[in-house]
Amino acid sequence: NATVAEHMQTNEDLKALVASLQREIKILENKILEIEINQQLQEKQREIDCMNDQVAQLTHQNQLLTDELAQQKALYAQRRQMNDDLNATRAQQPQTVVDLNATVAEHMQTNEDLKALVASLQREIKILENKILEIEINQQLQEKQREIDCMNDQVAQLTHQNQLLTDELAQQKALYAQRRQMNDDLNATRAQQPQTVVDLNATVAEH
Repeated sequence: NATVAEHMQTNEDLKALVASLQREIKILENKILEIEINQQLQEKQREIDCMNDQVAQLTHQNQLLTDELAQQKALYAQRRQMNDDLNATRAQQPQTVVDLNATVAEHMQTNEDLKALVASLQREIKILENKILEIEINQQLQEKQREIDCMNDQVAQLTHQNQLLTDELAQQKALYAQRRQMNDDLNATRAQQPQTVVDLNATVAEH
C-alpha cells in the first residue's frame, strides 16, 4: 500500500511539474511577444526620428535656396530698375546706337547668368533628392538587418530554453519509469507470496 501511495504521489508530482513547465513556457512566450512589440516600437521611433532629421535638413536646404533665389531676384529687379532709369535718362539725352547696344548686351548677359544659376540650383536639388533617397534605402536596410539579428537572437534563446525543458522532462520521465519498474517488481514479488483475498481486493480497489 505504501508503494502504491508513493507511485500515486509521484504521478501527482509529475502532473504538477508538467503544469509548472507549461506555465513557464507561457510566461516565456508572453515575454517574447513583449520584447518583439517593444523592438518594433523602438524601430518605428528611430524611423520617425530619422525622417524628422531629414525633413529638418531639407527644410534648411530649401530655405537657403529660397533665400539665394530671392537675392538673385532682388538683384535682377535692381538692375532692371537701373536699366529703366537709364533708358528714361537716355531718352532725354542724345545717345549713340553703340551705347544702347552695350546696355542691351549687359542685360542679356545678366539674364544668361540668372538662367545658369537656376540650372545650377535645379541640379543641386536633384543631387539632394537622390542623396535623401539613398539615405532612406540604407536606413530601411539597416532596420531590416537589426530586425533579422534580433529575431535570430530570440530564436537561439528559445531553442536553448526548449532544450533545457526537454532535458528536464526527459529526466522526470526516466525517474517515473524507474519508479514504475520498481513498483512492477514489487507487485511481481508479492504475487509469489501467500496473500489473502481481502488484501488483494483492497490493493485492486486502492489502484
